[in-house]
Amino acid sequence: MLTTRFAVLSSVQFIALASTLLVFVPASAAANTTCADSVQGKIAWDGVKRTTWSAANLAALCKGAEQSTEPGICFKGKIAQGIGWASAIKLCAGKSSSGDAQVKPQAVAVDPRPTANSAVNAPKPDISTTKVPPKKTTRPQPPCPSCDRDGDGVSQEAFDCDDNDATRYPGNVERADFNGHDEDCNDTTVAAGADGAVQGDGDLDGDGFIDARVCNGTICGTDCDDTRAFVNIHAAELPNRRDDDCNGIIDDHLEGWWNPGDKQ
Repeated sequence: MLTTRFAVLSSVQFIALASTLLVFVPASAAANTTCADSVQGKIAWDGVKRTTWSAANLAALCKGAEQSTEPGICFKGKIAQGIGWASAIKLCAGKSSSGDAQVKPQAVAVDPRPTANSAVNAPKPDISTTKVPPKKTTRPQPPCPSCDRDGDGVSQEAFDCDDNDATRYPGNVERADFNGHDEDCNDTTVAAGADGAVQGDGDLDGDGFIDARVCNGTICGTDCDDTRAFVNIHAAELPNRRDDDCNGIIDDHLEGWWNPGDKQ
């Protein structure tokens, strides 16, 4: 009985011991690399004091960057940010000194200066298939007194003052406008009939005087208020706080007018 129990207990203890050996792999089982040496015993995987790493976790962190210390530096930074150790291993696994999981080959510097061989072997452009747009040249038109370029029926010889504008020629009706456009090639007129213009053409109020804003060169209309028929250069000045006679002065020449403020 005692022998059998001892044999049974010995078997149970042996299985437990074997399981322990399979689960907890000694730290020394990890490969001795630059990455492992920079992490094992130096960086706490819990962020506090546990610096002994399992071989599996150490191998997972250093995989692909065994000769770099970057995985450990990355892991330590992630732990300081409050990231759990398992997530930190995934984020930093295989980090090389360049920050990539794999070390990229260095680019070979190439001398940009052309050599004799490169000049000879360089492909030549196919001139036959290259289309060059024609250059646009604007030539000034030669003077032509007898021509009528704008088609208004009047040439320069007939005193067309602007042979590029069909609305400008001698004999055309001068229109009232605020931009100084000379329709009849006569800078002394500002609208049809000058100050005797037809109502609606620079004389909206119909008092026979053209709006002062209508000009032709230096000549302008004389009506300072073309919305009031009783305001023009021939109107009488009235005590109404307006410039009725368009002389630029309000309520002047009021002699003979009764003022309520005067004493009787």
